[in-house]
Amino acid sequence: MKNKIISALPLLMIMVMAAMGLALARASNQPPAAPPPTGAAEAEPPGVAGTPTPGTDGTGQIGVEGTPTPSTDEAGQPDAEGTAAAEGEDAADRIVVSYPLGLLAGIFIGYPLGQAMAGFSRGNRRWRWVAMTVLMVHVFAVSIVWGPHAILAAFPTLILTFIFTAIMLRELYNGDVMKTIGQHLRLTFGYFKGFQIVNHGKMIVPTEKEPIFGPRIFVVRPGNAVVTINRNKHTVYGPGFYDTANFEYIEKIFDLSPHERSWRIQNILTSDRIPVQARVEATYSIDINRLFAYNDQDFTDNERNRILILHRELADWQALAVDMVEQTLRDIINVRRFEALVQPNLHQRLAREVLAAVTQQLRARGWPIRIDHIVIKDLQPAQEMLTAMGDRWNEVQRAAAWRTILDAIARGYANARALGMTEAELQAEVLRYTLEQIAKDPTTSIMFNRELNELMALLRPH
Repeated sequence: MKNKIISALPLLMIMVMAAMGLALARASNQPPAAPPPTGAAEAEPPGVAGTPTPGTDGTGQIGVEGTPTPSTDEAGQPDAEGTAAAEGEDAADRIVVSYPLGLLAGIFIGYPLGQAMAGFSRGNRRWRWVAMTVLMVHVFAVSIVWGPHAILAAFPTLILTFIFTAIMLRELYNGDVMKTIGQHLRLTFGYFKGFQIVNHGKMIVPTEKEPIFGPRIFVVRPGNAVVTINRNKHTVYGPGFYDTANFEYIEKIFDLSPHERSWRIQNILTSDRIPVQARVEATYSIDINRLFAYNDQDFTDNERNRILILHRELADWQALAVDMVEQTLRDIINVRRFEALVQPNLHQRLAREVLAAVTQQLRARGWPIRIDHIVIKDLQPAQEMLTAMGDRWNEVQRAAAWRTILDAIARGYANARALGMTEAELQAEVLRYTLEQIAKDPTTSIMFNRELNELMALLRPH
């Protein structure tokens, strides 16, 4: 749509200039004004009254040796019907001749002016002033030939055509009618003040987010790249100072400096179906030569093609880099058992393995993305798994404690029987020992009375 609108501008200028050429050609062929009618009371020219003038007969008609004169009636006045017929024939002749001449003048004058004003003279503002000067001279010539009242028709025609073309370009300018007309005026006269500055991957001057159409000067700071669009052509600019062409504007800005990202990956399943989690830190950047990224040097075709691949194929290349690192880490852990993840220095080995795998994938796909560094931290089971493992550990510890206690009791019982204690003596000793431990425990509220103390005395071995 935008290309069609821009291509129609020279045709519109041809139409305007053709209309003005028609007016100029018609004005140049206007007949001279008729002299005022003379009355009968006016003095006759010198000579004998009533004598036919040379070259005419007595009726004022053409004589044999005379020249043609306008026909008159009996009173000597011009014949109105004959004059009207003659003027009609002259007007028809002027129409037949003037309009084709005006069309040709419009084509030969309007087409180059239309091209200049439509931006075919890339970045040369001088052509705008040349075109406008010729246009004003043309209007001035029309006013001289046809009269000052021709301005009443010429200027409204120009203004209406200008507003019409501006409204047609409203979609291109991405603004309302007034903003479109203002931008159209600036583009026509080549009047643009200020400049644009790109830094840290964004436009810092000016801060408006709407497209700013050229011609205009823009500055790209080191560590940045810019993709502009003019009609259907993309152009890549590295660090430096540049002039945009007509209708050219910045479409995308790329930050060439390294980017850092830290995030936690949840629910990574091991080969034995145990969920783990890890914190990952990655540093990534656009894979172009650092010499061109941070110096005022023109990009080579290789660097331009890499930026264009990011612009056309990878809309959000940073998110893509993060997703590739995460998916590669999941694939590597999926083939390992949980016990293998608790080995010493595993984090460093996993990071190197992930970095090598991601780099190989990027090269195979031809994506200009570089992963500079990967760090894996806090590789551990998920919180639910930790809670379940804690409960299981507590149960194991309690079972081990009971086993230790039972083993000690069994060894004590076997030692007592080896010493010759009877079954009744063993039971009495166990009872006494149990009661003493209960009495010593400060958490119990058992108070021994006199009978229990006497029983304890009887149970003590003699």
